[in-house]
Amino acid sequence: MAYESISIMKAQFFKLQQGASIKISERAKAKFSVNTRTGKRIYEAITDEELFAVLRHCNGQRRVPPYQGMFNKLMMEYLLHRFGTWENVIIKAGLTREILQSKPKPKPFERIF
Repeated sequence: MAYESISIMKAQFFKLQQGASIKISERAKAKFSVNTRTGKRIYEAITDEELFAVLRHCNGQRRVPPYQGMFNKLMMEYLLHRFGTWENVIIKAGLTREILQSKPKPKPFERIF
């Protein structure tokens, strides 16, 4: 296997999340799983804030917390391995219902004509 830098592998990991509803291949699972040497290196290189940024991006303007089905199995593995429970993930990411609903509502689209 050719050497790949951690930053390239991190980018590949986050690119997989863009296709959250797409089934993750066995090859990707083997490469990125926390239970593999390479996956553990990637996991350790990803910061909490990078994981939270993905959560916030996927949640968008929704005024309710994200749900587990929004994320692929590898992302869920990383999140739950690091934070323990889905509730902990939501709290630490600042995506609780109370926080989201206290933010101002986005302005509705205005018609120009």
